[in-house]
Amino acid sequence: MPAAKKESLIVAVFFIITLLMTNPPVVNWVSAYAEENPLLFGWPTLWVWLQVWYLLMIGGLIWFGLKFKSWNVEYIEESVEGHLDGGDK
Repeated sequence: MPAAKKESLIVAVFFIITLLMTNPPVVNWVSAYAEENPLLFGWPTLWVWLQVWYLLMIGGLIWFGLKFKSWNVEYIEESVEGHLDGGDK
């Protein structure tokens, strides 16, 4: 499997999981738990749940942007320049 496809698969799986954790039915289960335990570390349980997953989404986006070669702007510019010059270098 090429590295770009592998990276795309990792990103897709990560964001699908984080989106599922912030939408029903998972949020309904967390809400049911929050009815019995309204506070978690002194904060509203459902709010903590959602904030953790939103921060993971943002952190993942930043990390993927910094680490994955297919998201690197310099790599994209090099490949475009190579094709504009008449082929791969």
